[in-house]
Amino acid sequence: MPCGKTSLLSVCLGLALLLGALPLKAEETPAPLTMEKAVEEGLRANQGIQAAQSAMARAEAALKAAWGALLPRVDASYSRNRIHNDSEASERDADYLNQHTTTWTINLRQPLFYGGALVNQVAKARLERTRQKLLLRQTQVDLASDIRQTFVNILWYRAAARAYATSVERLRGHLQAAQAFFQVGEKPWLAVLEAQVDLAEAEQNLAKARNQERVFTVKLQSLLGRSTEEDAHFAGELADFVGEFPYSREECIARANALRPDVRALETMAEMADKDMRIAASDALPRVSLNLGYTDQNIDYDNYPQAEVDRQYVSGGIQLQWNLFAGGQTYQEVQQARHDKDRLIAKRDEARTQARSEITQFFLEMQDARSRMDVAKASMASAQEAFEMAEVRFKTGEGTATDVLDAQTRVVNAELSLARARAEYLQAQFALLRSVGVLNVNEIYSFPVAED
Repeated sequence: MPCGKTSLLSVCLGLALLLGALPLKAEETPAPLTMEKAVEEGLRANQGIQAAQSAMARAEAALKAAWGALLPRVDASYSRNRIHNDSEASERDADYLNQHTTTWTINLRQPLFYGGALVNQVAKARLERTRQKLLLRQTQVDLASDIRQTFVNILWYRAAARAYATSVERLRGHLQAAQAFFQVGEKPWLAVLEAQVDLAEAEQNLAKARNQERVFTVKLQSLLGRSTEEDAHFAGELADFVGEFPYSREECIARANALRPDVRALETMAEMADKDMRIAASDALPRVSLNLGYTDQNIDYDNYPQAEVDRQYVSGGIQLQWNLFAGGQTYQEVQQARHDKDRLIAKRDEARTQARSEITQFFLEMQDARSRMDVAKASMASAQEAFEMAEVRFKTGEGTATDVLDAQTRVVNAELSLARARAEYLQAQFALLRSVGVLNVNEIYSFPVAED
C-alpha cells in the first residue's frame, strides 16, 4: 500500500507540473494584412476620415436648421409688475394706483416672403452638405492612394532586402572561396580584400533596405489608425498586383471630369456662390411676415378689489419691412458673390486641366515602367547565367574575383531593376486612380456620378 500511495502521488505531481508548464492562452499572431484589407481598415479607422464624417454630420444639422427658419416661430413670455403710489388718494388714473399686474403672452411669427432669402439659404445648406460629402469622398480617395503607395514601398524595400540578402549569402561564399584559394597560393590577398569590401557594401545595402521597410511599415500603421508599436505583417508581392490597366487615357480623363471629387466640390461651391448672390439681392426686396398673439393679463388693485381687471385678447396682423436704401451695400454684396462664382468656375476649369495633365503623366509613367519590366525580366536570366559561369571560371582558375563580383553586381542590379519597375508601375497606377477620383479600378465605370 505505501508503494501504491507513492506511485499515485508521483503521478499527480507529474500532471500538476505538466499542466503548470502549459501556457494559459496561446499567443495570437496577427494575421497578414493584404493591400485591399489595409484600405478597408484605413477607411474605417483613420482619423482624417472620422473628421470628414463629423464635418458632413455638421452640414446635415445646418441643413435642418435652415429648414427650421421657414417654419413658424413661437415664443412665450411672463411678467409680474408692482406699482406703489404714495399719492394714491389724489390719483385719478387707474394705471397708477397701487397694484400687481401679471401678464402671460404667446406670440407666433410666420415668414411669408423674405425676398427668396430663406429658400436660398436652404438651397445653399443643401449644397454645403453635398460639398462635405464630396470632401469626404476626396479624403477617402487620397487615403486609399496613400495606403496603396505606402504598401508598395514596403513591398519594394522587402524585395530589395531579399535581393541584397541573396547577394550577401553569395558574397560570403565567394569570400570563403577566395580565402581558401589564398591559403593554397592560387589567389592573391587582393582577391580576399575585394571580396570583403563587396560583402560589407552588400550588408550595408541590406540594412538600409530593411530599415526603410520598417519606416514605411510605421507610416502605414499610422494611416490605418493603428499604434506604431503594434506588430503588423503586410502580405503580398509586387508581382501580385502588376497587370494590364483596362482603360485608355481618354476614358480616364472623361471619368475624371465626371467623378473627381475636388472638381465637383468646386462646381458645388460655384452654385453656393450663386445662392449667396441671390441671398444678397433679397435685401432689396420687401419682407412680409404674419404675426399672431395671445395675451392673458390680470391687474389686482390693493385698495379697489372691485375694480380688478382680468382680460384675455388675441392680436394678429401682417408686417411688411422694406429696406429702401442701404448705401450701395446690397449691390456690392451681389457683385462680391458674382466675382466669387466666376473665381470658383475658373478654379474648376483649372482643376480639370490639371487632372488631364496628371492622367497623361501617369499613363506615360506606366508605359515606361512596363517597358522596363520587360527588359529587366530578360536581363535577369542573362545576368544569372553569367554569374554562374563566372563562379565556375573563378573556381577553376580561369577567371578573376573581379569577374565574379561584377557578375554578382549585375544579378542584383537586374533583380532590383525588375522590382523597381514593378513598384513604379504600381505607384503610377495608384496615383492615376487618385487623379480620376476613384478608390479602385472597378469604380471608374461603376461608381455613380450623382450624389444627393
